[in-house]
Amino acid sequence: MSVRAYKIITKEYKNEPSFNLWHHQSLTDYLESIGDFSQTLDEGGGQISVSVKAIEQALKDEKLWTQDDLKDDAEMIKQALKDDIKEFVGDDCAWIDYECF
Repeated sequence: MSVRAYKIITKEYKNEPSFNLWHHQSLTDYLESIGDFSQTLDEGGGQISVSVKAIEQALKDEKLWTQDDLKDDAEMIKQALKDDIKEFVGDDCAWIDYECF
């Protein structure tokens, strides 16, 4: 058995970011602490992947959303994350990829 690599021709992004890695550090730290978080980043950006399970857990953690860096944007971020995972809710194997720039 072999695994072939295919060139990606197009990528599509949402018009608005779901969250900001630098400004919403509490969320990033939370997702990393769960362990279902993978990143390939350099100073200019890169890609992160987060399991749907980790995002669902973060959405349920009310204490997380009271952190100073999240509380002003909490409802906007939570809605964006809910939109990101809506087609995968309950799928413990699904991951969401984010392009960061």
